[in-house]
Amino acid sequence: IAGMPGGIPAFFQFSDGLFVCLSAPGVPASLLMAMQGLRVPENEVRTAAEAPFWSYEPTAFDVRTDPGWTWTRPLLDLYGLAGCWSWPVFSPSGEALGAMLVFRTDALPPEAEETELLNCAGRILALLIEQRLLIDDLRYQAEHDCMTGAVNSVAFEKLLEHEIALADDNQRVVSLVCLNVDRIGTVNNLLGRHVGDRLLRD
Repeated sequence: IAGMPGGIPAFFQFSDGLFVCLSAPGVPASLLMAMQGLRVPENEVRTAAEAPFWSYEPTAFDVRTDPGWTWTRPLLDLYGLAGCWSWPVFSPSGEALGAMLVFRTDALPPEAEETELLNCAGRILALLIEQRLLIDDLRYQAEHDCMTGAVNSVAFEKLLEHEIALADDNQRVVSLVCLNVDRIGTVNNLLGRHVGDRLLRD
């Protein structure tokens, strides 16, 4: 993708309702900052908080005339960009995972060979995002109590060591406050474990 003549690629993951850049070799920093943290558009009239590049079908945007790109047009003009190929990325179940963009110095649509390459790259990006999500989920499970969602002892020790190291480096004091919840067993017995778990979470 990076080797396409006249193209600058960017890869985004859809996370917690927002688009987060995974990699964007060659995309100017100011343009990349404008693309970060945008949400899926709710309708055709797009605000500055919504991703102008999002489409549920592969789309070749002419960013010079497309109304969705109005608020980013000064940046695009500054860097001589006229088009953007946008490829949505979905899981096998149809869940939106992200988007693959190729900013262009022209507004021409991709040719058949380029479309095939983009489709292949989109499938690879979907696998990478799903693997990333799986790793994040496994890491969360390893560091949090499955009943309460609270940080477990393993993760707590790591956090404590980190804070102590920071305190040493910055010559400051770190304090540790220990709280004990009395009679949590009684709460579990009388009201149920779900109430006890909620009490610990809150």
